[in-house]
Amino acid sequence: MWPGIALGALAVNAPLGPSFFPVLAIVIGNTLAPVCAYLLLRRVGFRIALDRLQDALALVFLGALAGMVISATIGTTVLVASEALSAHDFWPTWSVWWTGDAMGVLVIAPLLLAARTVRRPRAAPCALISSVAAIYAGAAGVGPFSGHDLLAKMVIPVPALAGTDEAGTEVASPTSVADAQTSPPPWQVAALSVVACPMETPEAPDNSGASGSMCTRQDSNLQPSDP
Repeated sequence: MWPGIALGALAVNAPLGPSFFPVLAIVIGNTLAPVCAYLLLRRVGFRIALDRLQDALALVFLGALAGMVISATIGTTVLVASEALSAHDFWPTWSVWWTGDAMGVLVIAPLLLAARTVRRPRAAPCALISSVAAIYAGAAGVGPFSGHDLLAKMVIPVPALAGTDEAGTEVASPTSVADAQTSPPPWQVAALSVVACPMETPEAPDNSGASGSMCTRQDSNLQPSDP
């Protein structure tokens, strides 16, 4: 593993270093830091599953905070010794270097450790193809997204207001669609009317000639009969 770390550090620092030997020293420091962090973690019984609290604490304090002191110290010292950096800027440079290396361990190391146990689902290719097709159609304004603005493409599934599309076809608004979906069918309205208005025995008319008890339906489509 350490040869890959050394090659990566060399590829990054070679264009930035002052000369060959300072760059070589920085590469050695950047290689020793993760190697020493690995040895410290193995010494305390670190498990890559990260299923214990002590494993997480060991990764933070030993792998990141303590281990990256080596790379920051060697790198900053080499820069000062090669006069690429003034002695006055030692601690600001050291703190930035150490923070960057430690954050790299805290962010990248858990992702790499978790990726070892992740299995790709079988439906992943189909979902990826569908997502790419939907994103392309929304960005290009083709297919079902033709003629709509960005808000309608990304948020609203149908036009916000009733209108016509580019071909002149009338389209329904979400309100009308919702009303059509929630309104009861005619047979249910008739059944509710029968339940609300049961049949009653007619009564004899009184002296004034008015009819007996009447059931007035509240249906908006039917009007009460005249006495």
